Amino acid sequence: PYPTAGGQLRDLYACVPRDITFPRQINAGENQDLYFAVQLAFDALVDAGMRPHTTDPVNGTVRLGYAPPFSASTVNWLEHTFFIDQTMDIIRRFFHAAPDEALGEVRNALVDSLPSPDTTSFLAGLGHRVAGWIARECSFTGGATTLDAGALSGIAALRAAMDDLRSGRADVALAGALASPLNRPLLEGLSGEVPFSTGSELVPFNRDGTGTLPGEGGAFFVLKREADALTAHDRVYALIRSVACGAQSSKELLETAAARANVPIKSIQLIEGDGCGIPEIDAELIAGVQALWGEHH
Repeated sequence: PYPTAGGQLRDLYACVPRDITFPRQINAGENQDLYFAVQLAFDALVDAGMRPHTTDPVNGTVRLGYAPPFSASTVNWLEHTFFIDQTMDIIRRFFHAAPDEALGEVRNALVDSLPSPDTTSFLAGLGHRVAGWIARECSFTGGATTLDAGALSGIAALRAAMDDLRSGRADVALAGALASPLNRPLLEGLSGEVPFSTGSELVPFNRDGTGTLPGEGGAFFVLKREADALTAHDRVYALIRSVACGAQSSKELLETAAARANVPIKSIQLIEGDGCGIPEIDAELIAGVQALWGEHH
């Protein structure tokens, strides 16, 4: 059921505790996604000329697209509770004559083999804590939310951040997305739903494509209203005119995005496609592009 390859971060999936001022040693039973996300967020803020650890209140919000399937923290707490109980029930069934003292020693050995859980690691394992941690460390006074919309989590976070700026709820909005590292439970669960490529390379928009390849990673954007960014002489990487996401076809989504941005279809000269490698999805996107631009180019 597993893919032959994947986009893995390896050593890039890391953080620098000194930069983030973590209060203690990180252990193996914690949600490493939290620390990776905080590092990405702080790097983005530093690049934008902001101080992550400022004590001065900032009228800012944090919107994070994140759907954590499994983390070291959640699994560790399951192992300390349900899994150990199930293991001991099985042992008692096969060794029903074993004395309670011996069974207690077995249970203690199982507990000792696991990372020690504590309240902090438990709370850090909850997905909604990631956005809140970032906001607290940056003295953001606005909302901090984690959005789980599956593959659309990043777009949903970006749209929420833009709404914060438009409504005046924030002067700075931090929008990010995080895809957890690939692991066996995740890949086995996805294998029944997502067609994985039989090859080691992705072949998007190709009739010979057999499926997609999974990946992991994260990104954060620091957003401001255009006028505010220009007044502050910020380095502007891009201007986002609109965001559209939903259950419509590719053609309808592209039309919606262009209409909201007040951009004529004929004026668009570059389109960046998803290119997931799943033939049916790639073909639908190509059909949408052809329907809108085929007669113009």
